[in-house]
Amino acid sequence: MLRVLNVVMDNGTVLRGCLFHDKAASSVVIIVTGVEGNIHNNPFFHNIGKTLNQHGMDLIVAHT
Repeated sequence: MLRVLNVVMDNGTVLRGCLFHDKAASSVVIIVTGVEGNIHNNPFFHNIGKTLNQHGMDLIVAHT
């Protein structure tokens, strides 16, 4: 399941990202991007998220 993450920092800055979550996940992989473009439109991250979910892992993708 894909969920959009918006974390508001104390100074008001909003950090954006996505969580690919599976209820059976026992671990998580975190990718911090910089130059890969829009994480919502990049099929690379969707494919990785689905594959990791199938193997019991969540994926968090965060923009810098």
